[in-house]
Parts: sequence; C-alpha cells; structure tokens
Amino acid sequence: IGGPILTVYPGIGDDIPAIVGMRRVELHRALAASLDKLNVDIRLGVTVTAIDDSQPAVPVTVTLSDGSNLTCDAVIGADGIRSQIRAQLFGAIEPTYTGFGVWRSTHAKPASIDTKIMMMGVGTRLGIMPISRDELYMFGTTREPGKPHYPRDQWASVMKAKFADFKGPAAPLLAEIVRPEQVYYTSVEEVHLPLPWSRGRVGLIGDAAHSSSPFMGQGGAMALEDAVLLAEMLDGADDVAATLTAFGTRRFGRCKFVQDASRQVGQAGATEDKDAILMRNSRMQSNAQSDLDSFYAHMAQPV
Repeated sequence: IGGPILTVYPGIGDDIPAIVGMRRVELHRALAASLDKLNVDIRLGVTVTAIDDSQPAVPVTVTLSDGSNLTCDAVIGADGIRSQIRAQLFGAIEPTYTGFGVWRSTHAKPASIDTKIMMMGVGTRLGIMPISRDELYMFGTTREPGKPHYPRDQWASVMKAKFADFKGPAAPLLAEIVRPEQVYYTSVEEVHLPLPWSRGRVGLIGDAAHSSSPFMGQGGAMALEDAVLLAEMLDGADDVAATLTAFGTRRFGRCKFVQDASRQVGQAGATEDKDAILMRNSRMQSNAQSDLDSFYAHMAQPV
C-alpha cells in the first residue's frame, strides 16, 4: 500500500556519512587491531566474579574467575545487555522485551543493489543494506507477542514464511535462504537503567547501560560514542567517581532520545490495521525526509 519514497541520509560534511553498514566482526577486527597497536593487555576466557569498591577514594580490587585479582583506578562494564557488572552494582535488572523479533541474513550483493532499501508491510518491515562491495545484509522485523521460541533448525523456513509477501529485490534474496545457519533471530530487548550509571569508581557504558532496539541502527554507534567521550573525560581527571557520575548525566538524554526514536520506528513498522497503515504511509510520503533530517541533526550535536 503506497509507492516508493526516496530519502537521503545527511552526513557531516563531505567525508563523514550518516550511516555505515558493516559486519560486526569487521568492526571487532578494526577495534582489536587498534588495541594491539596500543599494546593493551587483553585477557580472554575470564569474567569478573567480585568487585571490592568499598573505599571510593582508593583503587578498586577486581577478582576474576581464574582466581587472580586486579587493582584498577576505574572499572568500566561494557559487557552487554545482560551485564554481569551491572548486576554486581545494582542487582538483577532484566532487559525489557519490546514485543518484536528481528530476523537477519547475509548475502552476496547483486550489482543492482547499491543503496539501503526499506520496505514496510502489514505488521512487518524488511530492510536491505549493502555492507561491502560484495555483501549485503537483510533484516526483517516482526511482531512477536509473548516472546515465542523458534527452534534453531526452523529459522530459515520461518523467516521465509514471515516475509513471503515482500517482492522486488527481496524475493530472490529470500529464495537464497535454505539453511538455518544462514539466519540469525533475536528477540528485541532494551535496557532502561536510571541514573546513576556508576557507583564510585565502577561505571557502565553501551548496552550494559542503555541497550536500544535496532530500528535506527544506532546501538553500536552509541557504544562507540560512550567510549570516546568517557576516555576524553577520564583523561587527566582528578576524581574518577565524580567523572563517571558526570559521564552518565551527559549521556542519559542522548541515549534516551535514540531509544525513543528507535522504538517509534519499530512500532510504525508493526502496524497491522489497514487505516493506520494508510495514515502511516501518507505521513511517510510527506515527512520521511524531514523526520530523517531532524533525527540526524540532533545526532550531529556535540555529545
């Protein structure tokens, strides 16, 4: 219902695009290479089992699962939506289920697809995003009330069935999905952690503090912004605890803005009522570019 809408993502100047699509493993590889160049000590295969921050004026003692201890000027929990550091600071805070599920697959990129494509259906939305010269990423959103479980060996057939109504460039990509390992399904959850995001010298960043739904594609970007800003604020800081508190205050509003905007996009894509769909599509025809410009103008503001 409704025709195509062309929108242009506003970048920053001529060199910085608004969005960059890439495999998460490629981002990980780039970050890991930078850490290696900086000779950062990385310990794999261990977790934090205890944090002794009982004296905020002195460094924190961290006990690892291998029995060793670390003495740290600051401890930053960047350990994801089910953060163990968060649990040790604030107790059990479970992510909030949004009622959506996301289906993802990666494909060889046809020469005919060189830009992001978004399609809106009835209670579903499907996107196609080039992530390199040779690959693209397809992602679809469905309403999933009750948080149903889909067995792993059924993911391919279920994804194809849920998005079978999408034609055009999506149809041949969906036809390529024949094996469960080609598909990755997740329930969409968010973390709404009130301030403070820290206790003394121990703080949280990224999904551990403010996990968002993926509909604006800003989760990784928010985590990177967190890391850059926190590094700048800690550089030369005399009071680590106060700096971590100030960091959370600076980031809270921006991260909530992204969470709210992303959730609204997801809800619009989940519309099933015909009249509501017509209203949504009409609004998109008239306001899609201005809405996009407004969002990225806000995101271009200093953090």
